[in-house]
Amino acid sequence: MEQTNKIFIEPKKECYEKSFFHSKWRPAMGWSYLLVCLFDFVAAPIFFTIIQDPSNLVQWKPMTIQGGGLYHMSMLAIVGITAWGRTQEKIKLNDSYGDEMEFERETERFETIPVPPKPRRSRKTA
Repeated sequence: MEQTNKIFIEPKKECYEKSFFHSKWRPAMGWSYLLVCLFDFVAAPIFFTIIQDPSNLVQWKPMTIQGGGLYHMSMLAIVGITAWGRTQEKIKLNDSYGDEMEFERETERFETIPVPPKPRRSRKTA
């Protein structure tokens, strides 16, 4: 086996020393938007239909659509721009290491075991 010298650089400590809010607000925004959509389009219509009087049926009006969908447009803009910003942060972080960083991919070797052939069934004629 040939052994090569590879340089592995540890990420900067500044990346880990950020506050909890700084590192978790983007996923929190995505999860909160998902929960709002699930409530407004799945849970609330079901519960509204179950609870209301059968003699006077009224359709559920989603609360987030009543403002012309402004809530959805603003949330998608926030989540989309922050996802783009996070991608740019990762690109800058990777570019700052230059050619010194190498990733080693581990490969597994599988042994092939021959499978015995299935026995043939003989045809019985009556």
